[in-house]
Amino acid sequence: MLVALYYPYTAIRSKNLLKTALLLWDSVECIVPRSNWQMETPFKEKSYNEATDLIVRPHVPNQQQRNHANTEVRNFLREQGSHFFLQNVFRNRYNRDFLIYPEKFLRSTWHLLENHGLARWDHVSRDYGVPPALGLLMMSSLADACAGTQRQKVTDRVLAYSLLERAKATLVGAPYVEGLDASQVAPELNRLVTLSLRVLDARSIPIKKLLAFRRREAKGKSTDYRRWRLNYVENLKKYVDRMLKEAKTKADVKEIERQFKEDMREDLYNLKRELNIASVEPLFSKEMLLTALVLGGALLEPISGLTKLAATLKVIGIIPLIKTRSKHKRERRKALLQHKISWLYLTQERRISLR
Repeated sequence: MLVALYYPYTAIRSKNLLKTALLLWDSVECIVPRSNWQMETPFKEKSYNEATDLIVRPHVPNQQQRNHANTEVRNFLREQGSHFFLQNVFRNRYNRDFLIYPEKFLRSTWHLLENHGLARWDHVSRDYGVPPALGLLMMSSLADACAGTQRQKVTDRVLAYSLLERAKATLVGAPYVEGLDASQVAPELNRLVTLSLRVLDARSIPIKKLLAFRRREAKGKSTDYRRWRLNYVENLKKYVDRMLKEAKTKADVKEIERQFKEDMREDLYNLKRELNIASVEPLFSKEMLLTALVLGGALLEPISGLTKLAATLKVIGIIPLIKTRSKHKRERRKALLQHKISWLYLTQERRISLR
């Protein structure tokens, strides 16, 4: 299963992130405080709420995950000190407390923070309020524990995390390269999806078409839809991994993006070439020519020619036409399954006719 884990909030409110989720992952989990939690559908548009219902799932932290987060919070305090979180890290960008559902963390974690003057109980919301920098770090550490090695960790609060990472780097005198930390995974994926669409001369994919594709995939009658999606995802992941591991400057990022775009352009060219061959070859096959001659002869006759067509087909049969159509479908499917851009290419077709 390809699963992503969203943080720092309990619901996805970014339309771009939700569309990316439909394109890439089997599901996206949001960290929620308890098992009976009712997932939010926060959009005004019906399609986006339907998308939320389709792929967004709750994730309740277990004891081990909360223990991990507790250890990380203690490490924050030991390494950074309370003063780091109390100072104005975000320069007036976040002027109020970051509210967190108490059940997400251990009671011992909250007692620790209260003793350091970093957590206060909000009687109105029934949540704990902490300084924004601390709240973001707490949710990032909890997301690390919940994601493990099998989930892709993503956020739509990239600017906040970038500012936080820059502040931490400044504190210890280390260099900080903007755009290359782990919180950049979601925007990098969005960027690569955008580059892919530019290769196809398209700006975006309508949410309704994405929903239609995912509903067909969910019906489970064929694994092709998921395989097309996985081929595309694996290619994106390869380039995001390169950015996170190899890139040291913005110029490095741009060069990797250029290579990605060139790779997708070449893949699209080869796919179109193979699909064209798969479409043209049946038109000139012996079976198709024979069937075309039969149909042509019938159409030259008056209405009574329909009887003649029926009689002719009894002798020759309609098997050649069926055989040719079946061959065409097999060749088209084979070509689509072998290419990385097929998933996006199919979303650009006017009609969803894949079989």
